[in-house]
Amino acid sequence: MKKNKIFIKLFAMTAGVVMILLVMQFIFQYFWLEKFYVYNKKETISNELIMLKGKLENGFINQENINKTLNQYSRENDIFIGISNSQGIPQYGLDGEGSLSYIEIEDDQKENYKIYMNAFSNEQDLIGGLKISKKIQVQGSIMNTKEKNVYPESITLENKKFSAKKDGEITSGIVITKDIEIDDALVVGNVEGNSIELNIDWTEIPKPQEIRLKGSIIDMNLMSEDDYGIEYRRSQLLQEIFSFLGQQKDLNTIFRENKMMQYTKVDSFTGIKNIIFVQPLFIKNKEPRLMFAVSSLQPIEETTDIMKTYFLFALIIAMLVAIMVSFLYSKKFTKPLLHLNGVTKNMADLDFSHKCRIHTNDEIEDLAENINSMSDKLKRTLEEVKESNEKLKEEIIFKEKMEQFRKRFIADASHELKTPLTVMKGICEGVVDGIYDYNDHDHFKKMLNEINDMSQLVYDLLEISKLESGKVPFKKEIFQLCDVVLKIHGKLKPLLERKELKVQLDLAEDFIIGDEDKIERVIRNLYSNAVQYTPENGEINIYIHHDQDHCYVNIENSPAKISKDDLSKIWEPFYRIEKSRNKALGGTGLGLHMVKGILDKHDSEYGIENTEKGVKVYFSLQRIVEEIEIESELEKSI
Repeated sequence: MKKNKIFIKLFAMTAGVVMILLVMQFIFQYFWLEKFYVYNKKETISNELIMLKGKLENGFINQENINKTLNQYSRENDIFIGISNSQGIPQYGLDGEGSLSYIEIEDDQKENYKIYMNAFSNEQDLIGGLKISKKIQVQGSIMNTKEKNVYPESITLENKKFSAKKDGEITSGIVITKDIEIDDALVVGNVEGNSIELNIDWTEIPKPQEIRLKGSIIDMNLMSEDDYGIEYRRSQLLQEIFSFLGQQKDLNTIFRENKMMQYTKVDSFTGIKNIIFVQPLFIKNKEPRLMFAVSSLQPIEETTDIMKTYFLFALIIAMLVAIMVSFLYSKKFTKPLLHLNGVTKNMADLDFSHKCRIHTNDEIEDLAENINSMSDKLKRTLEEVKESNEKLKEEIIFKEKMEQFRKRFIADASHELKTPLTVMKGICEGVVDGIYDYNDHDHFKKMLNEINDMSQLVYDLLEISKLESGKVPFKKEIFQLCDVVLKIHGKLKPLLERKELKVQLDLAEDFIIGDEDKIERVIRNLYSNAVQYTPENGEINIYIHHDQDHCYVNIENSPAKISKDDLSKIWEPFYRIEKSRNKALGGTGLGLHMVKGILDKHDSEYGIENTEKGVKVYFSLQRIVEEIEIESELEKSI
């Protein structure tokens, strides 16, 4: 869990933020979208009505075109508009003679009446039974006895009575309530500086009169299904005019304030909520009128109901997508970070073999490159520190060895010098004390031999000191190695014959590069040791072989052998295989140490080992192959 902690945090935070935004959007859409749509529709219709009011009052529309304009506004704004006078008598946009659903009857007194059938449009039994010449009875109300337009409350056809409801029952499809709540009043301006005083005698305004009719149908204009919506809203608006004027008692104040009023009602027949707008209107400052408009909220309610369901499914899908996208985003974002974390953990464990491989082309890639660079530098620094530590260890070991070597060297040198000095002192004391005859030359010869040995010892010590300090000059010369071997062989021939030693020479005529004098000393020392440690009638083999770049000198004597312990120490100064340090059986022990120093300066491979026949010592020197190379090397040496 700790390993993916950053991934879980980023995923939870991203998914949480996205989900909170989605839920907030869903809550707003679910609870306030419908109100927002209603408010927006009210604002739009109000502005359109204000513009229409201005055109009508300023005479921009001819009276002959008012009906056409109202119908155009109704279609464009999904509303139905009508204008009535202050008594509720329709003036414009409410006649609808061509499309109103009505029947015309002739009563027994031969009077013709127009019966509006909008309130009975859903009575299919009634509508289907209406025929010309059919007898019919009508009970309802009439607004103007001269125009003889009847708004029926009940119709009897073939002894079957069909009724419209009012005050909670159906009357023209509008629910008429006791009180009208006017809200959202909008001030659109006053007329003549709000100085018009209306002196209307409302008692002279005709009231709807109840009427009962019997007669025969002489004409019919019943609404088709396509026309029903328009006529239904027309009937809504007519009934709303009657309802508004029937309950409003102070029309003078309404016209004086000249404000738009709006309120909502629910149609009990359909259950649809409608917005009603009432706007005082003065066309050319004549009789004050009222402009009514009704617009259904059903499309908004249906749309919002569908959208609420849609929003719920969209929220679920969006949440799933948000979770998936957050997961992928978090994984993609944290993957390089986790990779960097793994690499830096390895670096903390001093493992620099892992590198950051990130190609995001951003700051994370820069960070990865910086970590790689830091890893390389730390690796190099650590290697340098390790190398320095190794060198320091080697120096410490070397110093310890040198200190041991110095102590042993001083002790051995002191021992080597002490012996001849003691001998010389004894001889001198004997001569002084008269024990030895000073005319006896043997004693002086012994002293001379001791002095020679001391001189050789001091010389060897000086040479070794020069070799180790690098003060001995080394020449680069080209010479034949076999010539040097033969030269040394000639010098040692008397000793070989005295010990009756057999010597086999197998020499190659190779040219080498080096210091001829120093190499001669090396061969003389090794050859002399072989002669010294080979018993009488023994055998010495000297042979030279080569490869492409080097020439190898091998000196093998038999049947002598050297112990393993002596082989590991034989190159050390003052070390002698013969522990008694008898000079008759060996020198000072500095010869091989000096050989080692000379061969080291020539970058030689050298060593000493036991073979089946005896002991072999060998070393290598750089070989000159071509004549051209010989000439060039000679020119350099000159």
